[in-house]
Amino acid sequence: MDTVNYSLIDQEESHRHLRSLSHKVITESSLQGLLNMSLLRLNLLNHHWIPMNLISKIGFLAKNVQHLNLGGLAISDEILVELSISCKDLSHLDVSSCPQLTAKGVELSLANLAPKLVQLNLYGNSQSVTRASLAPLADCRLLQHLNLGYCNSP
Repeated sequence: MDTVNYSLIDQEESHRHLRSLSHKVITESSLQGLLNMSLLRLNLLNHHWIPMNLISKIGFLAKNVQHLNLGGLAISDEILVELSISCKDLSHLDVSSCPQLTAKGVELSLANLAPKLVQLNLYGNSQSVTRASLAPLADCRLLQHLNLGYCNSP
Protein backbone atom coordinates (compact mmCIF):
# COMPACT_ATOMS: atom_id res chain seq x y z
CA MET A 1 0.00 0.00 0.00
CA ASP A 2 1.29 3.46 -0.91
CA THR A 3 1.94 6.10 1.71
CA VAL A 4 -0.38 9.08 1.62
CA ASN A 5 1.19 12.40 2.50
CA TYR A 6 -1.15 14.96 4.00
CA SER A 7 -0.35 18.64 4.14
CA LEU A 8 -2.10 21.91 4.89
CA ILE A 9 -2.69 22.34 1.17
CA ASP A 10 -4.98 19.29 1.22
CA GLN A 11 -7.17 20.68 3.99
CA GLU A 12 -10.40 22.49 3.34
CA GLU A 13 -10.24 26.27 3.73
CA SER A 14 -12.43 26.15 6.85
CA HIS A 15 -10.04 23.76 8.60
CA ARG A 16 -7.04 25.94 7.82
CA HIS A 17 -8.97 28.94 9.19
CA LEU A 18 -9.78 27.15 12.45
CA ARG A 19 -6.16 26.17 12.93
CA SER A 20 -5.07 29.78 12.50
CA LEU A 21 -7.23 31.10 15.33
CA SER A 22 -5.13 32.72 18.01
CA HIS A 23 -7.20 31.17 20.81
CA LYS A 24 -6.13 27.87 22.32
CA VAL A 25 -9.69 27.27 23.45
CA ILE A 26 -12.74 28.47 21.60
CA THR A 27 -14.43 31.36 23.34
CA GLU A 28 -17.90 32.84 23.01
CA SER A 29 -16.66 35.68 20.81
CA SER A 30 -14.62 33.40 18.52
CA LEU A 31 -17.58 31.03 18.20
CA GLN A 32 -19.85 33.91 17.18
CA GLY A 33 -17.33 34.77 14.48
CA LEU A 34 -17.33 31.19 13.17
CA LEU A 35 -21.08 30.66 13.03
CA ASN A 36 -22.10 31.33 9.45
CA MET A 37 -23.95 29.75 6.54
CA SER A 38 -20.88 27.92 5.26
CA LEU A 39 -20.23 26.07 8.54
CA LEU A 40 -21.06 22.37 8.11
CA ARG A 41 -19.53 20.76 11.22
CA LEU A 42 -19.52 22.08 14.77
CA ASN A 43 -18.05 20.23 17.74
CA LEU A 44 -18.74 21.87 21.11
CA LEU A 45 -18.11 18.77 23.22
CA ASN A 46 -17.77 19.79 26.88
CA HIS A 47 -17.55 23.54 26.10
CA HIS A 48 -19.53 24.33 29.28
CA TRP A 49 -18.64 28.02 29.33
CA ILE A 50 -20.55 28.80 26.13
CA PRO A 51 -23.86 30.39 27.14
CA MET A 52 -26.99 28.45 26.29
CA ASN A 53 -28.50 31.50 24.56
CA LEU A 54 -25.66 31.28 22.01
CA ILE A 55 -26.15 27.51 21.60
CA SER A 56 -29.81 28.14 20.89
CA LYS A 57 -28.86 30.51 18.03
CA ILE A 58 -26.77 27.96 16.13
CA GLY A 59 -29.70 27.09 13.88
CA PHE A 60 -30.13 30.72 12.87
CA LEU A 61 -26.46 31.63 12.47
CA ALA A 62 -25.28 28.34 10.93
CA LYS A 63 -28.41 27.01 9.23
CA ASN A 64 -26.46 24.61 7.00
CA VAL A 65 -24.69 22.74 9.79
CA GLN A 66 -24.82 18.99 9.15
CA HIS A 67 -22.75 17.60 12.04
CA LEU A 68 -23.38 18.96 15.53
CA ASN A 69 -21.76 17.73 18.74
CA LEU A 70 -23.22 19.15 21.95
CA GLY A 71 -22.03 16.30 24.15
CA GLY A 72 -21.62 17.07 27.82
CA LEU A 73 -23.55 20.34 27.70
CA ALA A 74 -26.51 21.20 29.90
CA ILE A 75 -28.78 21.92 26.94
CA SER A 76 -32.49 22.02 27.59
CA ASP A 77 -35.27 20.28 25.71
CA GLU A 78 -36.31 23.64 24.29
CA ILE A 79 -32.87 24.26 22.80
CA LEU A 80 -32.64 20.77 21.32
CA VAL A 81 -36.10 21.01 19.77
CA GLU A 82 -35.31 24.47 18.37
CA LEU A 83 -32.09 23.17 16.81
CA SER A 84 -33.92 20.18 15.34
CA ILE A 85 -36.27 22.61 13.60
CA SER A 86 -33.85 25.35 12.55
CA CYS A 87 -30.92 23.17 11.41
CA LYS A 88 -32.58 21.89 8.24
CA ASP A 89 -29.57 19.84 7.06
CA LEU A 90 -28.62 18.28 10.39
CA SER A 91 -27.78 14.63 9.78
CA HIS A 92 -25.28 13.84 12.56
CA LEU A 93 -26.18 14.73 16.14
CA ASP A 94 -24.27 14.02 19.34
CA VAL A 95 -26.06 14.90 22.57
CA SER A 96 -24.23 12.38 24.72
CA SER A 97 -24.17 13.00 28.45
CA CYS A 98 -26.56 15.97 28.38
CA PRO A 99 -28.13 15.80 31.87
CA GLN A 100 -30.94 18.34 31.28
CA LEU A 101 -32.58 16.45 28.41
CA THR A 102 -35.83 14.60 29.08
CA ALA A 103 -37.56 11.84 27.17
CA LYS A 104 -40.07 14.31 25.74
CA GLY A 105 -37.36 16.61 24.38
CA VAL A 106 -35.54 13.71 22.73
CA GLU A 107 -38.79 12.41 21.24
CA LEU A 108 -39.79 15.78 19.76
CA SER A 109 -36.30 16.39 18.37
CA LEU A 110 -36.08 12.96 16.80
CA ALA A 111 -39.48 13.44 15.20
CA ASN A 112 -38.14 16.59 13.50
CA LEU A 113 -34.82 15.04 12.48
CA ALA A 114 -36.04 11.56 11.45
CA PRO A 115 -36.10 12.02 7.65
CA LYS A 116 -32.45 13.10 7.42
CA LEU A 117 -30.74 11.59 10.49
CA VAL A 118 -27.72 9.42 9.66
CA GLN A 119 -25.94 9.31 13.02
CA LEU A 120 -27.23 9.78 16.57
CA ASN A 121 -25.30 9.60 19.83
CA LEU A 122 -27.37 9.50 23.02
CA TYR A 123 -24.65 7.85 25.13
CA GLY A 124 -25.07 8.41 28.87
CA ASN A 125 -28.56 9.87 28.74
CA SER A 126 -30.31 7.28 30.86
CA GLN A 127 -32.92 9.81 32.02
CA SER A 128 -34.06 10.66 28.49
CA VAL A 129 -33.88 7.38 26.59
CA THR A 130 -37.17 5.53 26.80
CA ARG A 131 -39.27 3.45 24.45
CA ALA A 132 -41.43 6.50 23.73
CA SER A 133 -38.51 8.87 23.16
CA LEU A 134 -36.99 6.48 20.62
CA ALA A 135 -40.24 5.81 18.75
CA PRO A 136 -39.41 8.36 15.99
CA LEU A 137 -36.37 6.23 15.09
CA ALA A 138 -38.78 4.01 13.16
CA ASP A 139 -38.90 6.82 10.59
CA CYS A 140 -35.12 7.23 10.37
CA ARG A 141 -34.61 5.50 7.02
CA LEU A 142 -31.08 6.89 6.62
CA LEU A 143 -29.84 6.05 10.13
CA GLN A 144 -26.51 4.21 10.01
CA HIS A 145 -25.05 4.73 13.49
CA LEU A 146 -26.87 4.82 16.83
CA ASN A 147 -25.11 4.95 20.20
CA LEU A 148 -27.27 4.17 23.23
CA GLY A 149 -24.40 3.20 25.53
CA TYR A 150 -25.03 3.67 29.25
CA CYS A 151 -28.72 4.28 28.72
CA ASN A 152 -31.60 2.47 30.38
CA SER A 153 -33.17 -0.35 28.46
CA PRO A 154 -36.02 1.22 26.49
